[in-house]
Amino acid sequence: MKKGQPLFVIDQSPYIAAVDAAKAHVSTVRAALSSAQLNLDGKEKLYAQQMVGESDLLRARHAKEEANAQVETALAELESARIQLGYTTVCSPADGVIGMIEYRVGELVETDGDLHMVIFSDNKYLRAYGALSEEALSELLRDFNCNFTDELLEKLPPVTLYSNWGYQLEEKGHIDAISGTVEQDNGGTYIRASFHNPTEILRNGSNGYIELPYVRHNVIVIPQEAAVDINNKYIVYKVVDGKAVETEVTILSYNDGQNFVVTSGLEPGDVIIAEGAGFVEDGIEITEKKVKKGGNPS
Repeated sequence: MKKGQPLFVIDQSPYIAAVDAAKAHVSTVRAALSSAQLNLDGKEKLYAQQMVGESDLLRARHAKEEANAQVETALAELESARIQLGYTTVCSPADGVIGMIEYRVGELVETDGDLHMVIFSDNKYLRAYGALSEEALSELLRDFNCNFTDELLEKLPPVTLYSNWGYQLEEKGHIDAISGTVEQDNGGTYIRASFHNPTEILRNGSNGYIELPYVRHNVIVIPQEAAVDINNKYIVYKVVDGKAVETEVTILSYNDGQNFVVTSGLEPGDVIIAEGAGFVEDGIEITEKKVKKGGNPS
């Protein structure tokens, strides 16, 4: 669709009639104004000849001003009627595409109906919406040394948009808005990231996720399957003197979907059970297998 191209035409009959009535009213009041002007011209001549009094002249002037005001009112009513008629033609607000149209010719469209007449979108420019937990947002503010979200928006690096089927949008975008409220339904804070989408392969309503590059120094990274979530606490099993030792760890609330970043609970050099941690019990004996180069256990 092109900007200004008509999308729908709503029944115009009553609005056309209103415009015609307004035009007729304008003609009527303009004729009354012409008569008032002629009457005033005559009174002014007679007053100059002292054939009428000043009061007669003033009444003629007031009648002309009132007629002029009626013309202005009628013109405003005509303009209003034309505007209302214009609303019966729904045009495209910009270049873009439209979704499926649920209505058919002759169907009644209600202002409070459940269906949109149509959804219009410009897919060359996308806005992706997501949510951050309160904890994640507070960690970002702290890690980027910000006191306010406006500061954080200026410091956050470019982000990448991925579709649910794994497609990566070539052009990176930026997180340009962070909500000032916490949603009661999910306890998160909404964010918005904007992207250019010149190929339009992603469209309005597409689902995906945003990848925010994030660098942390002096932390330990473990596979997600090495941690067990017990009552919102993450447990890993360290191998100490040949036995599994249950150890609580603290992790970052955001991750890459495969690994956890551990901020406390483990030290460099600790040995943990990296696979099948959910089947391990505290205190069971563990036999370590060393792996030579080439991947064969010995």
